[in-house]
Amino acid sequence: MPILRPALALAALVVAGCGPPDLPARYEIDRAVLSRRPLLTDTLSVPGGADTLDVVLSLAVVRGRTAWALLDPDGAEVWGGAVTRGDTAARHRALRPAPGPWRFVLRSDSAVGTAEVRGSAR
Repeated sequence: MPILRPALALAALVVAGCGPPDLPARYEIDRAVLSRRPLLTDTLSVPGGADTLDVVLSLAVVRGRTAWALLDPDGAEVWGGAVTRGDTAARHRALRPAPGPWRFVLRSDSAVGTAEVRGSAR
């Protein structure tokens, strides 16, 4: 398991797969992308009155393929992409968010690598 910043004990529980389903309106997640966990989902509960949702993704895939998607509270994909073996992605997206649960989904296909997600709603 990757080393996390001390203030992010909640994220460590999520990485271990035993944390609560929702993260606070500011979050940081470090994940090891492994083929044995083909679907990883994290939820950010965006409060009413938030003007901006910022999401930063860093993804590196050593083997296989990993796709990502950011889903709005209605389940519509508003941002996504994929990285294949030996490739990386460093992306940022700023959105005008609807309040409610936004989901960040990683789908792995025989993948090994790392993912780092940072975000905030303000």
